[in-house]
Amino acid sequence: MARLVQLSGVIMDHVYRVQAVPAPGAEAVVRSASLTPGGGFNAMVAARRMGMAVGYGGTLGTGAFADRIALALEAEGITLLRPRHGSLDQGCCTVLIDDAGERSFIASEGADGVVTEADLAALPLEPEDWLLLSGYALLYAGSREALTRWLLARP
Repeated sequence: MARLVQLSGVIMDHVYRVQAVPAPGAEAVVRSASLTPGGGFNAMVAARRMGMAVGYGGTLGTGAFADRIALALEAEGITLLRPRHGSLDQGCCTVLIDDAGERSFIASEGADGVVTEADLAALPLEPEDWLLLSGYALLYAGSREALTRWLLARP
């Protein structure tokens, strides 16, 4: 059975709804705030809810954000395909959404930005699996080289 394997990082989104993004040096009071898994999480949830088997092949760390993400993955029936990274928490992203719906992002990588060739070689992949990777994973110095080499070597 085909499975979606997400290689892009799952991060914790800090979402703030504001009337307008403040100018440099100014401040704004938020209308609402939430803390929710984001990044690679959203595509996995969509695939799961459409009935597809899904595995997370990216890095999941340890810490408050990673623990919350682990619970969300489990709640959605998404399988963790690799052991958790023992010394880093997940990265996070501050998301500002203004009244026009425009979004601004400020991201900080964590365990989600660390992938080695050994990590990728150990993934339990099947020939019918679909791989999903966003360009963000190729921006991180801790994953860029390993992912590029691994992807170029794939059949």
